[in-house]
Amino acid sequence: MKSTGVVRRIDELGRIVIPKEIRNNLNIREGESLEIFVDNNSLIMQKFSKIYSMQDTLNVIIKYISESFNININLYDRDKLLLYTSEELGKLLFIKEFNDMISTRKDMIFDVTIDNNIHKIYSKPLIISSDVIGILVLEINDNLEEIMKVANFLNSIIVKKINI
Repeated sequence: MKSTGVVRRIDELGRIVIPKEIRNNLNIREGESLEIFVDNNSLIMQKFSKIYSMQDTLNVIIKYISESFNININLYDRDKLLLYTSEELGKLLFIKEFNDMISTRKDMIFDVTIDNNIHKIYSKPLIISSDVIGILVLEINDNLEEIMKVANFLNSIIVKKINI
């Protein structure tokens, strides 16, 4: 574990302020949830991801949908790529456009370049209880309308699985 040299007091309500520099470095936004662990005499906090906690189940579902419809699919939480069905599309890390989607809560279609190849992708924010918990990315092969239907179907499955 790396020491930051920062010391904070706990207030009368048991709260502690995480310094802005640390929040920025770890990309912790206002309103996000942190999971707290105890290890011997240490408290450990990490960002909580509803998607990450269901990763194994979602991996099976996404692979099945990907193979059934012959579509490359990526799944991101609010910070990073969690699941992918294509090695090439799996190289698409969290990009600026995804942050735009989190703030606007709108689907987006755009081109990305991976290994000098241009990929047209359809991106859909995953929203549960008015919170964007992640992003679903599908590569557009031929039929945008079909891709959008598959994305909506997959979105509804993921939301139901996480809400159980």
